Amino acid sequence: MPYPSTPLRVMTYNVHSCKGSDGRISTYRVADVIASFKPDVVAIQELDFGLARTNHEHQAAEIAKHLNMDFHFHPSIEVQEGKYGNAILSR
Repeated sequence: MPYPSTPLRVMTYNVHSCKGSDGRISTYRVADVIASFKPDVVAIQELDFGLARTNHEHQAAEIAKHLNMDFHFHPSIEVQEGKYGNAILSR
């Protein structure tokens, strides 16, 4: 018996440490943009974790929390006292 096809919405987004064109850093704004596309899976690049420049936030965790999604953060490099990398979020 064939399975019914259900579209899977996939999104990728380079968030540049959640810094907007106005210079403000906001995981809420990034989450709002992602929510507007209603993805099932999101690949996010350039997230900070524990860095002073972004108030020591775990940006992947914050965005996932705003979206009620699960996440996996993968640090690409360690800088200063924190990490910088990519994340996958999913419903």
